Amino acid sequence: MKNSNSENYLKDGFIVNKIEQLDKFNYLNNSLKRNVKVFLNTKKEINLNFLHKYVGKDLNKLRLFLIQKINKDEKFKDYLFSIAKKDIFDIVGNE
Repeated sequence: MKNSNSENYLKDGFIVNKIEQLDKFNYLNNSLKRNVKVFLNTKKEINLNFLHKYVGKDLNKLRLFLIQKINKDEKFKDYLFSIAKKDIFDIVGNE
């Protein structure tokens, strides 16, 4: 059975939905910001929308650093899946 998520994904290659679990999203967002600040050795506020302006040519090093941190954080992975679970199952199924 097709649904609007799967139809939109097939048509556009992505879907955009409202996040219903804002507490979990905020954890993910704050975790990324905290780790970017550690990488950049700064106490300044970080706006992830402008990450490219802070990092410059060290973008790949930052990417690898964040992947390491995410892989060590069980809560991060659980929260990310929890937020996206319904949409993933809508698109690919759950069996």
